[in-house]
Amino acid sequence: MHFENIKIIHFRNFETLDIKLDNKNVIFGLNDVGKTNFLNAIRAVFDYKFRNSINEKDFFEMDLHNPIDIVVFLSLESTIADEDDQLLIANLKGALHDNVSNPNIIKIRLKISWDEKQKDTLIEMFWGNNDNLTELSTIPTKGISRTEIDNLFLPVYMEPLNDGVKDFQRSRNSLLSLFEESDPTLTEQIQIKNSEINDLLSKSDIVTDLQDELTSEYSDLRDEHSKIILNSEQQIGKLPTGLKPYVQLENSSSLYPSSGDGRKKFLSYAIKNLLAKKNEQQKIIIHLIEEPENSLHKSLQKSLSRKIFNPNDPNFYKYIFLTTHSSEIVSEMDDTMLIRLGLSNSHSTMFTVPQAFKNIRKMYSEHISEAIFYNKVFLVEGPSEKLLFESILNINNIFIEEQGGYILNIRGIGFKPYFELLSGIGIKIFVRTDNDIKPNHPGEKVYTLPGVKRLVDLFDDSKAALQSSQFRLHEVQYSTNIKDLDDIKKYIYNNPDIKVLHGQNLFISKNDLENDMVLASGDSIIADLKDKGLKSTAAVVNHLQSSKQKNMVEFVKVMSNTTSQKLYENLDGLKEFVDAN
Repeated sequence: MHFENIKIIHFRNFETLDIKLDNKNVIFGLNDVGKTNFLNAIRAVFDYKFRNSINEKDFFEMDLHNPIDIVVFLSLESTIADEDDQLLIANLKGALHDNVSNPNIIKIRLKISWDEKQKDTLIEMFWGNNDNLTELSTIPTKGISRTEIDNLFLPVYMEPLNDGVKDFQRSRNSLLSLFEESDPTLTEQIQIKNSEINDLLSKSDIVTDLQDELTSEYSDLRDEHSKIILNSEQQIGKLPTGLKPYVQLENSSSLYPSSGDGRKKFLSYAIKNLLAKKNEQQKIIIHLIEEPENSLHKSLQKSLSRKIFNPNDPNFYKYIFLTTHSSEIVSEMDDTMLIRLGLSNSHSTMFTVPQAFKNIRKMYSEHISEAIFYNKVFLVEGPSEKLLFESILNINNIFIEEQGGYILNIRGIGFKPYFELLSGIGIKIFVRTDNDIKPNHPGEKVYTLPGVKRLVDLFDDSKAALQSSQFRLHEVQYSTNIKDLDDIKKYIYNNPDIKVLHGQNLFISKNDLENDMVLASGDSIIADLKDKGLKSTAAVVNHLQSSKQKNMVEFVKVMSNTTSQKLYENLDGLKEFVDAN
């Protein structure tokens, strides 16, 4: 079974939303864009308790004339059906048809209308594989408030603020009922000891005095011959009711209360997972996890990410819908649908670590997991660019992250996977690369332009046209008698097509970062580096290009306001990035 997409109409803040899904989904966005409402739309379909709590306030803009309509699309395996497929097919029965365009696409539809006479909601549920949603079969009801679908799916909702101790107390009888005592004599011994303890407690002065006082107060309120008795009930039937969870650390005999927020959260997850696993054979489990980062240190967030997105145990956390603000929570994700919600538009795109990055998966995922939470991202080649640009902005009192911007260092491992993924979820992308030129073969006069090619590979030619045949055909070669590479770099930079690339926020340097810095700032950069004894701009370039990152760190410490302002105004792409909405 595979989640394909969801359509939400007139539910809470969603007038209409159509988003592609996967079996593992991460939902994110700014505050108040509807992340919790998105989870609740899924809960409404699969959780009868939540579904029956929906009222007039849940209708979009409280317009009761337009019904809430939520449709979840699922696909089944066309060849070998897994257990979930078989369970779903067995329950659908007469709702499946052969004469449809795609018999393996199942729709589950929830329609909630407002009954003006009854002043209450009218809930209807349908399912099947019909092409027309209005021709789906009505889902059979089970009792007053349940339907057949509620015997099929088990939604496990994990709220952002949870308390494992309270969850244990609420679920204690359910948890204990899952197990049986193998030694009946032990049960008898427990009952005898409990009776002895209760007898001793009843003789305590504290208990007897309290009984008398309560009896007196009760008698003042009600004229009857009675007495208040405080009886210790440590046992109901054969199940002890005074159990409370503690934590025992390894190599320690001491018990610690499960009172820390982190411990409470993990205990709560453990309890819900245990109860869910015991139902695994009967129902399809869907995990709905809301902001799991709350109350967890970053190291614990990363640990939880490994558990949730563990590729070695894909079957338990098989269907996940997770909302988060934390890059650590998604640091271990792979094969996950990223759903970015916005007030005016929303996007979803599949995140998969490219094969070329498998060996450096951690670095790639960490970069992405940080960048996805911003509205605009500037992709730069290396750490020197990132360090310089962030320093320029800070000196100029431009706090780019507060504007929803982020500068991402791709460490020279390719713009394209970052560009495609981030732009696929609606993030505005800016790219700056060096104006690299190299001969195809030593001694030949045919030169390849890898700098231009990086940008042309990202260019959307459906929105604009490049005039240069080399650029347009993505061959990006230049054949001529080259005496001076600087001349050809000037030719490339001044080519009209470079301005066309700029129109899509794709920027190339005049030469490279260090040479462009000197061109942009002139003598002021020499003054900044006076302690290095550098007398010319050529010496500055050589200095910055040797031990690049180390020398860039030293430079930004002494960079003057004058230099930073010149660099901000003249380094292609930086000001455009800041000015973008």
